[in-house]
Amino acid sequence: MAILDKYLNNKFLKTLEPLSKLSTDKLSELAGKSSVDIIPAGRTIFRQNEKDKRSYYLLSGQIELQTAGVKKSETIKAKTPEAKYPIAQQIPRPCTAKTKTNVEILSLDTDLLEILIESDDSPSGNYEVTEINSDDENGWMLKFLQSRAFLQIPTENIQKILMSMEEIVVKKGQTIVSQGENNDYYYIVKTGKCSVSRRPSPKAEDVQIAILAAGDGFGEEALITNGERNATVRMLEAGSLMRLTKENFISLLVEPLLDYIHLEELKSRVNAGDLLVDVRPHKDFMNGHLDGAVNTPLSMIRLKLGNFNTERNTIVYCNDASRSTAAAFLLIQHGISCSILKHGLRNSASIKTTRANTATTIQDKLDQSSSRMTNIIANLDAVTSKDKTNVTPLAKKTPTQKEQPQVELAHKKALQEKQKLEAEKKRLQQEAQALREKAEAEKRAAEMELQKLAEEAQKHKQALQEKQKLEAEKKRLQQEAQALREKAEAEK
Repeated sequence: MAILDKYLNNKFLKTLEPLSKLSTDKLSELAGKSSVDIIPAGRTIFRQNEKDKRSYYLLSGQIELQTAGVKKSETIKAKTPEAKYPIAQQIPRPCTAKTKTNVEILSLDTDLLEILIESDDSPSGNYEVTEINSDDENGWMLKFLQSRAFLQIPTENIQKILMSMEEIVVKKGQTIVSQGENNDYYYIVKTGKCSVSRRPSPKAEDVQIAILAAGDGFGEEALITNGERNATVRMLEAGSLMRLTKENFISLLVEPLLDYIHLEELKSRVNAGDLLVDVRPHKDFMNGHLDGAVNTPLSMIRLKLGNFNTERNTIVYCNDASRSTAAAFLLIQHGISCSILKHGLRNSASIKTTRANTATTIQDKLDQSSSRMTNIIANLDAVTSKDKTNVTPLAKKTPTQKEQPQVELAHKKALQEKQKLEAEKKRLQQEAQALREKAEAEKRAAEMELQKLAEEAQKHKQALQEKQKLEAEKKRLQQEAQALREKAEAEK
């Protein structure tokens, strides 16, 4: 209980990223659905290429990150800048994480964290909830121009943006955009406040997820992706909004920031060190993706901003460049150099994608390998067997004396190949058996440890009960002694 109180509180959670962006009520909700685990040294937290949906933070101790094919491992220590972020958060996992010492690990649901950050920070990737402290009429403009994105936009574009904006007067309770509908404007609050709400399901009631004040903009992602609004914005009080048409927003604000690359450049850029990121939903990524790509869906970009290196260029792609454009715009706003695969995957028929292998366990691989080997060996048996009934009849041709050595050599090679395949099959079976035995041993050790902890807990419980009995008896004796003293005093 003490360990939970130590870590699962708003003050501590605020020190982690991106949890620091969550409001107090969202942190409390997250704390109620998270856990802190004590893990002994030498245990595996997750393995390379796993696709689990948990975020892990190192609270105490040390862990080691091991990547296949890389001799040198990386060590992460608690209470360091690296420990502020989730451990190797990319999916699939880029490495295996093992405990070097006894550790304390905070474990939370990544999907839940994504939902809370989206609802608390930016419902569609663009709703900012920062309040402005200036009472000046132009305070909204000062705040709007402080965005990092504007530092890269030509001065003439900024002038055109401000000149192209249209001011509209709005009333209290007026709906500006509705969830599920299309709207061709980007909005900035000039005066007044408005609420952002969302329906979790079609029949559910609206849930307020943000309050927007002067200087806050909304609506950019839906314009970039040509999608529907995923939230409803209503005025909480009378005021005014500045709006920019979709055409001007894209041409003046978005396009000047974007760097497109073609398929021909992609391989050389990745070989040079660029990070390749697939921003499509995880399901699409599993159906096929570019070699070397990691999956960070558009909805998760804000959550994983801490995983991007500002000194390393990032290349993003999706099916048609719409999601990747929105992702690039968001990354650039946060100071991350970014490029986009022009036209995406859908319009690049020559792109070869790799289908994600779902058979990740050794047993699945063994079964697949065994099946392939069985088929090959069966064919070889049919070729090398004296009984030719399983071989498709061919036109009979007696080898000439010149061809006879070649036939015998081919026959010998076939037998050698068969023996190699059988040896490989046997090796895989032995390896799988060893892994099963190791897993079983670890399972037994864990069960014994769990049993030991349960026994200790029972002993502790019994000790507490005994202590309570002794305290009750002590109290009774004290009361009895007091009564005797009072009686003796009275008799005296």
